[in-house]
Amino acid sequence: MKRIIQLLVSCEIILIFVLGANISNIYLQNKLLYDKTAAITIFSPNINEELADLPPLKKTAIFKEVAQATHINLTKIVWHSQTELSLYTTMPEKFTQGSQLPTQEPTEIFLSNQPSSSTNQIGQLDWLDNRQNLRLYSLTGLNHVGLDGLYFIENDTLENYPDFKKNIQEKLGLDIVEEDNYQGELQFLKALFQEPLLLATTSLLVLMTVFILLFVFISQSKKLALARLLGYSPLQQLKMMTELFKLPCLWGSALGLLLTLYFQGLIVKSFLSFPTALAFSSFGLLLLLIFISLISLLWLTVIVLSKNLYLYIKESKPLLPLMVITKLFILVFLAVLPVLSNQVQEKIQQGLTVQKADKEWLNAQNVYQTSLQYIGHEASVTRPYEKRMHTFYLNNSDTFALIDTSNYDTLASGQPLYAANTHSQAEQLVSPNGQSIQINLTYLKWQPIVKSDGTLVAANDLHYQADSINLLVPTTLKADAEKITQNYQSFFTFKTYRLATNIYEEKIEKLTPKVNLIWVKPKQTYFTYKEDILTSQRNLVTDPIAVVDIGNFDSQIYYSAFTQHIFFKAEPTLSGYEQVAPLIEEGAVQDQIQLVTSIYDFRSRSIHENQKEVAYYLILFVISLSTLLICLSLFTFSLFEKNQKGILLKHYYGYSPFQLLRQYFISWIALDLLVGILTSLVFNQQHLFLLTSLVLLAEIFPFIQIKKSIGETR
Repeated sequence: MKRIIQLLVSCEIILIFVLGANISNIYLQNKLLYDKTAAITIFSPNINEELADLPPLKKTAIFKEVAQATHINLTKIVWHSQTELSLYTTMPEKFTQGSQLPTQEPTEIFLSNQPSSSTNQIGQLDWLDNRQNLRLYSLTGLNHVGLDGLYFIENDTLENYPDFKKNIQEKLGLDIVEEDNYQGELQFLKALFQEPLLLATTSLLVLMTVFILLFVFISQSKKLALARLLGYSPLQQLKMMTELFKLPCLWGSALGLLLTLYFQGLIVKSFLSFPTALAFSSFGLLLLLIFISLISLLWLTVIVLSKNLYLYIKESKPLLPLMVITKLFILVFLAVLPVLSNQVQEKIQQGLTVQKADKEWLNAQNVYQTSLQYIGHEASVTRPYEKRMHTFYLNNSDTFALIDTSNYDTLASGQPLYAANTHSQAEQLVSPNGQSIQINLTYLKWQPIVKSDGTLVAANDLHYQADSINLLVPTTLKADAEKITQNYQSFFTFKTYRLATNIYEEKIEKLTPKVNLIWVKPKQTYFTYKEDILTSQRNLVTDPIAVVDIGNFDSQIYYSAFTQHIFFKAEPTLSGYEQVAPLIEEGAVQDQIQLVTSIYDFRSRSIHENQKEVAYYLILFVISLSTLLICLSLFTFSLFEKNQKGILLKHYYGYSPFQLLRQYFISWIALDLLVGILTSLVFNQQHLFLLTSLVLLAEIFPFIQIKKSIGETR
């Protein structure tokens, strides 16, 4: 038992160091980027022609001049992907850790933590996490991403904010909205709680430590009572109780320190956060020490306040407290195990499903998804941006593939959205709200679809008039051609006329839609590029009605599409943002498209996260199962020890082992089985037999030993 205690304490200390390394990185990065800042959103309303015609370089120059003249320190943080970010700031020295500053004015000049072949990189800076690629620009670099977006102002210059806002509005016609709900100090906590499984694992080990400590201290009650009678001071008694933890603390600290060095040197590849990691780890160790000391003092107080210390000395083992503690832990872990088992099974199944779709995803290794900068909910604010993005889409539709499969989203109930939006299966097949998707010609070049005559759908099959809507329809729906035509005429009217007139109150001509039905062979699939859609079907939509977009819907449709339904391919030698940056600057939409996400990298991270979750849940399951078995055995032996005289006496008078089992043990076994069965039925019925067998074995095996002990006693 002593070895088990020491091993668990060592494991807990190692985990404290692992947590310290991870938390320090999160803490320092969030402190550097967001702490002691206020947030504002800058956007361009409908400005006059004189300001609209200003070149982007002139706008950024004016913006920088205003910031310098009003003595305000601000930073724009742009995450281009999960690991790639750019900072545009008035105070580069805050982020450089003493490295060379970009003093030159050209917008291309930058500092980075990663070496590159670019001649515009004038130096290298130290960064907290070199798994990320950071580029640091002065404010003139905003030409690349536009002036619109979210900015963070240093609190110590907030008194100058009114002057800054006034000048920006006068000179550039920009509007500014204060983000009242933003709290920079809480960004660290938000990021921290994105690692719940690691925290849960540590919490479970802490729970086990409580059990082990109580078990040890109760077991040592006789020794402590004797020490009290012999005149030992409370401090001396506390030292006696904590002596057991010296060696595991040393071993755990040594291994934890080595793991921290490994994490900083080989994974993060930066030692900037190493002192903070040690500080967090030391704080965790201090908390553990205080925790152990408090429990020790608590039990010492119980002994000191006892009116009769001889009871502790006379009683070989304080069995009743041990039984209560072990039984509580048994019931807790019997309730937890089916939940963990269910999670392990679900995560493994998710991983297997993901692997089956690898063929399609391997073809998406250089595919990226766009995302737009948030502007606001007011229609008057967003409308100019929508029209600008519509124009950008029309000018670059040969680059950007569109596929909108949102009708196949899964609701919380598990029901697909198309089923919730329709009244019958028949309606699902022919309704725009049913089994329908939206694509464009570029997508068809990536994922060809075969017509009923055996040829591929091509550009000359589409109608390009403003009143046309093109549909790819499986030949299995030919009987419903008239119904499909009527439904999609209404769909076209809503997407063009009603959006503009009802929401934006614009006056436009109402067109009479002409539906072009293109019949395609059945059993064809459309790859969604969305990992969370139709996961069991390898993210493939089979036999939908596909609307082939030609750019004649309302601008709001394309603005929305750029948030999650637009994709493009990048050259292997370029990052996603580098591929489209020239198009973005040419279209003057830098303030909107600042983030692109690698579809394949996202999937790889998802697979890695799945594997990590499986590992965490397995660790939790094994720890819980081991603790349960230990507790069950300890409880059974404690119960026997407490009733040893009665059991031996009744056995002497002819009671069989099963009669003794029924009298002393059966009620406790029944309680354990009841809790285990109930939680298994609720969470995972497949493991009901396994859990029941474990409980019976764990409780009957000690009983076999008890029978052997009775024989030896006789």
